Amino acid sequence: PDASGHGNTGTWHGARALADALVPGVHGHALDLDGEGDFLYVAPAAALDLAGPFTILAWIRAVRTEGRARAYPIVDKYAFEDDEWTGYAGYLDGGQPYVGVYAGARTAEECGGPAGGTFDDGAWHLYAGVFDGAALTVSVDASTVTTCPWDAPAAPNGDFLEVGTRGGELFFTG
Repeated sequence: PDASGHGNTGTWHGARALADALVPGVHGHALDLDGEGDFLYVAPAAALDLAGPFTILAWIRAVRTEGRARAYPIVDKYAFEDDEWTGYAGYLDGGQPYVGVYAGARTAEECGGPAGGTFDDGAWHLYAGVFDGAALTVSVDASTVTTCPWDAPAAPNGDFLEVGTRGGELFFTG
């Protein structure tokens, strides 16, 4: 259930039962996502169409899987339709942290990159992707990785908010 009281309860999708995917986390339980199709999604809601400012904050434990795409979606509300990029996302690419804001009309900023190591090492890391209305900042374990100037708000879309996948094609492992 949605503890915020806004009614944005997630729905589990996976071959395993949700109870079998729950593991001890840094605070309480965490989802153990297998990289093969496990994810959580929240139905479209206007309250989730964040224009900015916003923060994506998550404890993650990514595991590198050889032979697979290394883009690991953490939180994704990205859509591409009718030549428009809309929404926002927090993810790892090549083990490096990124945050993206998609403002429509093929206008976007994806900020992140080398952070002095990779974060798909199986250890717990605190990921933060922040859009403050003037810049995007990515931090891992309370250390800023990079900041990129960006002031265009995320464009709304009618898509699901997804945790651990982008459109059922890329999956988080960990």
